[in-house]
Amino acid sequence: MRPRRPPRRKRSLILAAVTALAVTWPGAAWADDAWDDDEGPLDDRAFDYTTAAKRNYARGFLEVLGVLGIGYAQYQLDKSNSIDWDLGYDWQSFRAKLLFEAVSLDNNRFATNWVTHPFAGYWYYSSLRQNRAGIPQSTAVAFGASVLWEYLGEFKEQVSINDLIATPLGGVALGESSLQLGVLFQRSRPTLATRSLGTLFAPLKTVHDALDGLSVAPPSAYDDLGFPADVWHRIRVGAGGGLTSQEGGVDQGDVRMYASTRIVTLPHYGRAGNVTQWFDSGEVSDFDLAASVAKSGLADMKLAGRFMPAGYFTQDVRGTRGALHGHAVVAGFLGAFEYGVHDYDRDRRTSADQIALVGLGTRVEHTAYLGPLTFRASLDGLVNFAGVGAYALPEYIARAGDAGLASVVARQRYYHGYGATLQPKLALEGARFDAGAELRFDLFTSMGGLDREARPAADAVEIDISDRRVGARAWVGYKPSRHTRLVLSGQRLMRAGVIGPVSSSRWELTGLAAVELDF
Repeated sequence: MRPRRPPRRKRSLILAAVTALAVTWPGAAWADDAWDDDEGPLDDRAFDYTTAAKRNYARGFLEVLGVLGIGYAQYQLDKSNSIDWDLGYDWQSFRAKLLFEAVSLDNNRFATNWVTHPFAGYWYYSSLRQNRAGIPQSTAVAFGASVLWEYLGEFKEQVSINDLIATPLGGVALGESSLQLGVLFQRSRPTLATRSLGTLFAPLKTVHDALDGLSVAPPSAYDDLGFPADVWHRIRVGAGGGLTSQEGGVDQGDVRMYASTRIVTLPHYGRAGNVTQWFDSGEVSDFDLAASVAKSGLADMKLAGRFMPAGYFTQDVRGTRGALHGHAVVAGFLGAFEYGVHDYDRDRRTSADQIALVGLGTRVEHTAYLGPLTFRASLDGLVNFAGVGAYALPEYIARAGDAGLASVVARQRYYHGYGATLQPKLALEGARFDAGAELRFDLFTSMGGLDREARPAADAVEIDISDRRVGARAWVGYKPSRHTRLVLSGQRLMRAGVIGPVSSSRWELTGLAAVELDF
């Protein structure tokens, strides 16, 4: 099959934007010594050792090549991708790639594009980052490895624009947020649990430290659970149950399990101190995992990593008789990866909804310390590239079949799109009680004109697709002891989609009671 050739201007703009991401990642200071690997302090809280250490770029590059080699071997053994072999092993095919003529949005399965590829990006990024390289250098290598794979590893396939974006950006967000969590466990009091969790979340760093004979520098003090007392952290692991009512659908009980973490390695954050500084080493990160099960099956699942690669921190906080008074502000760039499944249609009207995204944006957070109370307000804003289940697809197909649909929508029920996320959050915390609320708005629009499969001229115009997701959540919590928390929460979600003249929507309301371990 001859590769479909989208308009040259659109191809060039998209590929130029992807290239620009690799070299303009927020916080990238490409100084002459950016790739210096001399021994000494690394000025990065993730790599604080008892003795001098250095960045090992040579080993990092070899590991990236190893990851690419493993992928290539698997690719050659598994011929399921042969359906995508539009090109040949010849100069004409490679030239078409170089000239951005053989590029497209592919129509692989959702799990392939939005699960396995971001996890491949995790290994690209982590191979450098967990060899103690900086975030800009590690990000550049993740983009470079993705380009190498698309142009040479998958030589006979068109260059997949979605893979060039989702693989490295998803890998960076997953890689940095999990690294910061792993380092927290590695700096905790040594136990079987903390050593195992440190290895789980920062596996390459654990191996590299052992090979190089490095010991992680202990904190100045441990808290009562053995975590570093010099790092603000919140780890919540919970389980609970509740009831979900869907508009015009069914009411079902839910069982929910989840874990969420937030780590801030900025000096004096959450403690008394007067600080004003810029930061550029991922000092703020979040990692979330959740799942809900109902009578209908899996009702919800989410994996998300967010981190701030660079930003500005200022605070003026005083400690008086064990209480804090003052204000703190953190503002900067934000990187995100999310993968989620949610069943808005438990009456089997349609299958579970899937949305995954990689995003770049900003976060602004203000914290007011009011003695016994702490008030925190934050706003996340993201510009996203996403894989989105077309929510109105069943109604559209019932009316018009697959006329005007891109091949990925017709075959896999989702589309590649762009969009935005806005997420404000408020929380008030006391010694025993806390309460809060958050809103979230997601908008998505399909990207047209780049389908890898050409259609007959009579059906050449793709139908525009758009989707939106709106959520509101409020909660109250009570701590009967320092490390246990009882929480009641209510959540309202709305999901809607439009394909051409066809639209579909549904809302649901969920009440949940849960018990948490709070570290």
